[in-house]
Amino acid sequence: MAAVFTLVGGPAQAAPSGDRCGFVTIIGVRGSGESAGSGSGVTPYTYAQGTGGFGPRLAGVMQLLKDDPNLPVYEEALRYPATIVPNLVDPNYFLSERQGVGVLRAEINSLAANCPSTNIQLAGYSQGAHVIGDVLADKNALSLHARTLLDGVVLFGDPTYRDGERWNADGNGSGHGIFVRAEGAFDGYAKASTLSSFPIAMVRSWCVENDRFCQSGDSEAAHESYSNSYTQRLAYGFLESFLYSAD
Repeated sequence: MAAVFTLVGGPAQAAPSGDRCGFVTIIGVRGSGESAGSGSGVTPYTYAQGTGGFGPRLAGVMQLLKDDPNLPVYEEALRYPATIVPNLVDPNYFLSERQGVGVLRAEINSLAANCPSTNIQLAGYSQGAHVIGDVLADKNALSLHARTLLDGVVLFGDPTYRDGERWNADGNGSGHGIFVRAEGAFDGYAKASTLSSFPIAMVRSWCVENDRFCQSGDSEAAHESYSNSYTQRLAYGFLESFLYSAD
């Protein structure tokens, strides 16, 4: 992807910022236990604009996209529990994750139906990455049009991570996640480019060595390390490359 990052010039058909049906809408899905937003957005599947709900491990890439003067970006935070242990109010991890899958699927399909020319991007950390991965892996979850609008996905610390996939970032660990996903689950999510002889994988997954959840390691610190500026800039560059590409 290095050559893609060098592409210059603004995106075609850019629309005013703040428009859910503008040039690009990115949906952020926070990790377990990270702070929720409040209220509802345009749909009941997202939090109200400006109330948070992205979590600190997505904050950097979201801010970089928002700061790009050539990219009118509309940001949405998925409204789901993001819980990890049972208590008297919230469901446990698997119920929470399944709820996330349902609302993310509904939000993407809603975007595709109501904003038929917008680009849709996704960013998820930990449980949020698990949610995104389950939606992508289910070939029947999204409408055909919704699949055509997807234009870049970044995952951090995905507990379903599988080593050896072509969408894995350079420098990742060589282990599998605690809920390792079937091989080739994201096959088909690729984009043709005049800068490459082969379609470029539309998903990029970061999973550092010894991460407790995506490597089945024993380090919580590794799992919480993805907010570093280097990784966030790589993720931003990856998403930006699809939006700037003429293809």
